[in-house]
Parts: sequence; structure tokens; C-alpha cells
Amino acid sequence: MDSINDLSANYLQKAFTSSATENVVTSPLSLASLLYLLWVGARGSTQSSIGSTLKINPNLSEERNRIEFTPIFEKLNSDPLLKSASKIFLNKEFNVTEPFDHLVEILNFNNVQEVTNSVNSWIESFTNGKIKKLIDESLIKPDTVMVLLNALYFKGLWKNPFTYTKEDDFVNIDGSQRRIMFMNVIFRYRHTYLRELQAQVLELPYQNSDIVMLICLPNDPKGIFNLLKNLPSVQRTILTTKLDEKYLSATLPRFKIETALNLNGILKELGMGQAFADNADFSNLLKPGNGPAKVSAIVQKTFVEVDEKGTESAGGSGALIIPRMSLEDFNCKHPFLFYIYHKTLKIPIIAGVVKTMNDHL
Repeated sequence: MDSINDLSANYLQKAFTSSATENVVTSPLSLASLLYLLWVGARGSTQSSIGSTLKINPNLSEERNRIEFTPIFEKLNSDPLLKSASKIFLNKEFNVTEPFDHLVEILNFNNVQEVTNSVNSWIESFTNGKIKKLIDESLIKPDTVMVLLNALYFKGLWKNPFTYTKEDDFVNIDGSQRRIMFMNVIFRYRHTYLRELQAQVLELPYQNSDIVMLICLPNDPKGIFNLLKNLPSVQRTILTTKLDEKYLSATLPRFKIETALNLNGILKELGMGQAFADNADFSNLLKPGNGPAKVSAIVQKTFVEVDEKGTESAGGSGALIIPRMSLEDFNCKHPFLFYIYHKTLKIPIIAGVVKTMNDHL
């Protein structure tokens, strides 16, 4: 969907460049789901500012926009590798309108520890223990009305598991080198070289799904800077370019990334400032007489782990071996971009940039 792709490109550029050397992983889809929930619950200029950030068409009615978005989330939730859910933890002094009743858990927000424990317990359970702590007590303020969450959990096995591991050097973004474990597979993959980006793209399919991982590898370690600088156009090229099937030898590092982001600053830069203002209007979400409410913080924590078998350890099957002389090489031994991407819906679910390898996995 164009609106989610437009949001993700602008958002990812800011998220990926928030640190010069640290790896970043984040979920544009999870953010879009949360912003959609806020948009439905808002009115007036607050709804308009959220809609502008979410790239919702202002020329369509609210009902028509809902019709545009709802099938997207329903289709994604039907994928066997992916589950997503929203949750509202609400101050017991407040009440939500009927459409949001099924999402709500009532808490005593005067007991900050109870709120943080409830939020973190829910997110840990939903993500099968991969994300143990989303918020800490400092985020719950005396005037906090509610905590809105969207959680996304993805577990996929490679269609063609990697069959060989070896040690080699990864060149980090600062030019230093790190001895780490790489994994290799020889198979028929979809791949292309993008001359305008000075980079190549490889598609790695998951079992029994329309979801794939796309890896964009620049020609040299410093090439990642140019990709990040021009990410909106780069992402469009990566996600829309036709790839050619060919046999190749793919070498990737094992990697594991967890990123926690406070998104207030990024979302204000993207036009959503009114949602954080004292006069924000969420009267489609909160019943009359509850008093004013605003967004105090939007945080996201995302975890991804890539190994020989997929995003988590599990069983796999054999790979096809062909004569070595006929192969092209895809050697992912310096900084790169990656997308976990739904091919049918054409939406990035998770995206990341690997800049530095520190751990020997």
C-alpha cells in the first residue's frame, strides 16, 4: 500500500541515521498499525496531523480510508509466519468508546510498577520472550491516561536453509574489521545488480509464505552512507525492481539486533506534533467527560535474529549443489540494508541496517 510505503521510507531514513555506527531494526508495519489506531481515535486537527504522517488520503472519507486499510491488516494477520495485535492499557479513571472496548485492560495508573509490569508482561508473552521490556517506570507520568501498544512477531524458516558456516572478516562502517561467523548456501535465487545504486539486491524466500527477506548490499563498505542519504528513493527502487533468477553462492553473517526507539521526535518531524499537544483531541477514543488527553510517548522495540535456518532455530532441508564455476557470488561482508517484505501486499514488515558486527554468534 503506497501510504504505508511512503511513511516507512521517511520514517526509516530518520531511524536508520539516529546513530552513526549502531545497527538499527524497526517495524514500519507495527508503527503504521499503531498510528492507524490513534488516527481512528482522534478528531479534527489531531486526526489530520496523524493522517498526514500516515499518508492517509485527505480527499477520502474516514469510512473510505478505513476500508482501504482494514483488509491490509487482515491479510497480514492471516499469514502463518506473522502475528500482530494491538492493546490499550487504560487509566481506571477513564473510559473508551465502544469500538475500542475489546482492546482495553483497565489499570490503576497511580501504581506505576503495576502498569509497567502489565505492559512488559503482555509484550513478552506475545513475542515469545524475544522482547522482555518495552517500557520502564520513567515513561509513566502522573498525567498518563493510557498506553497504546502494537506488537508484531515474525518467525520464519528459510525455504533454502544455509548449509555451511565459516569464520571470516566483516568490515564495519568505521573501517575496522571483526572476525565473525558467516553462513553460506548455493541455490537458485532472485537477484539483480542496480547500477544506479552501486549495489546488488538478493531475495531470500521463507517457507510457506508470501514473505521474503530482501538484502541490499552496496559495492563497498562506505556505500551504505549514500543508500541511507537517499533512502526514500533507494527503498522504492529496492522494493519495485524486477529480480532475475540465477544460481549463486550467498554468504551472509549471522546477526542478532534489538533496537529500542523513542519515536516522539521523529513523528513530530514527520508532521504529527498536534497529537502530542495539550489540546490534542482523542474524543473518538475516549468517552465525553474524561477530560483532555494527549500522546506523551510512542516507543518501539524490535528484535530480529537471522541464522542458518531462519529467524529462529528450527528444522530445515537440504540444498542443491551445482558446479562452482557457474556461480555468481553474493558476499555480504560489509554494511547492508535488509527488509522483511510481504510480496503480495508490497509492504515492508521489518527493516534494518547492519553497520557494525561486534558479537561472534
